[in-house]
Amino acid sequence: MQAGTIDFAQSMGKRIDGVREHLSLVYHRYLTGEPGLEKIRIAINNCEVIPADPFLIKKSDQTMQEEVYIIRGAKITVQPYILPHMSKMTASEIKASGGKDGLRKNQGFYVYRNRRLLIWGTWFRMMRKGELSKLARIRVDIPNTLDDLWTLDIKKSSAMPPEEVKNNLISVINKIGEKSKNKFTYRGKLETNDNEIHLWNRIKARDGGYYYEVNRQHPIVIQLMAVLNTNQNMLNSLLTQIERALPLNQLYIDLNGDEHISNDQTQQNDEIESALRQMLPNTLSKKQKLEFLDQIAVIPPYLSYPLVISKVKEEVEANG
Repeated sequence: MQAGTIDFAQSMGKRIDGVREHLSLVYHRYLTGEPGLEKIRIAINNCEVIPADPFLIKKSDQTMQEEVYIIRGAKITVQPYILPHMSKMTASEIKASGGKDGLRKNQGFYVYRNRRLLIWGTWFRMMRKGELSKLARIRVDIPNTLDDLWTLDIKKSSAMPPEEVKNNLISVINKIGEKSKNKFTYRGKLETNDNEIHLWNRIKARDGGYYYEVNRQHPIVIQLMAVLNTNQNMLNSLLTQIERALPLNQLYIDLNGDEHISNDQTQQNDEIESALRQMLPNTLSKKQKLEFLDQIAVIPPYLSYPLVISKVKEEVEANG
């Protein structure tokens, strides 16, 4: 085969791949056959086009309720999504989201007209694309009766939200932008206003900033204090040094990157079981051990391992 023929075949192959990717995104809701739509099938050279879900709906967070706006009697629906951090995505999910480089580029609004994707990856100049907002995507469904308001071109390939909608969208942007930032930078839950007990406390400082400290009321810390008895000051000093030596600048850089950080990996059952046994020294009575296990059973990450907790409690009941 001559060089020119090879170049033509490669060029044509790339163009076909580009068409396939475009169709898989633009018509993904039809290809999926979501409720209210008849599922369609598209094939190129007998190769079926697979739908590309830009929201990773099965894994993403719908941290905000769907909002509905009525304009001239027609309904516009807005549904925000926060994608999972890249460390939680598979290779195929990363590709469907635009790849490592595409995550930042593809953030923003995804506007559908009759559920066909018209325009995507834009904030309509209402917000800049940033690293901390790159997990945010907002689905907007518009009817064909409002084409003039959205300034649709003849090819239906571009749109601009009308002023009646813009003000509402700015409010959505502000909310989802903050949630994307929190998801991206605080994957380990350090700050909380809930009733759960966490190992870290996030505290507002007098100067308006924040600082982090180890929760001295965490059952594990209390347990360790009791075991150390006369050496409590040494433990407290160690915890203070850990708090003041947190590598915050490096953590910020790492969390803003796309590489996996292994600290938050799910622990195996045997790891949790071993850790629990190490926290139950023989100096404790059976009653103290059981009380400790009851406390720890409702605290992350141990609340995700009820069977392991039950197993260790049975051993304590049997052997003391």
